Amino acid sequence: MSAKKKKKVGSVAVALAVEGSSYPLPPEDLPETAHDMWHRVCGYLHGEGFDMEVAYPQIFNYCFQNFVYHKNAAEVKDSDTPGVEIFSNGNRGVCKNYAAMNDARKQLDVFEKNWGFTPLAVAKISKPAKNEEPEDEFDL
Repeated sequence: MSAKKKKKVGSVAVALAVEGSSYPLPPEDLPETAHDMWHRVCGYLHGEGFDMEVAYPQIFNYCFQNFVYHKNAAEVKDSDTPGVEIFSNGNRGVCKNYAAMNDARKQLDVFEKNWGFTPLAVAKISKPAKNEEPEDEFDL
């Protein structure tokens, strides 16, 4: 097995895959809890035949925003006043965690719509044609 190498793609340093793998390992600056999402998204897009190298910065952002969303959603859920922050003077406002959670969700929605991760978006994107021969036309 060969050693891991790094390649800079846009502003994201992506570790090149170990020989025999179809897509690279998650970047080092992606939180550990987001690695599973990286593998699922890269596996799906690679299976659909998309050019993965141009998508790595977007995939990184999607995985990171998913991490931010879930982290802040857990903190909002555990709060005594979910989504509301009570200031020292008694006024109320939107909790910072709630605002961060909503911003992350908006970015997740954009990625999901652009890459066909939602039922309505699947019909709108054009997937690359796969070079496969039908089985009934295969000659032995």
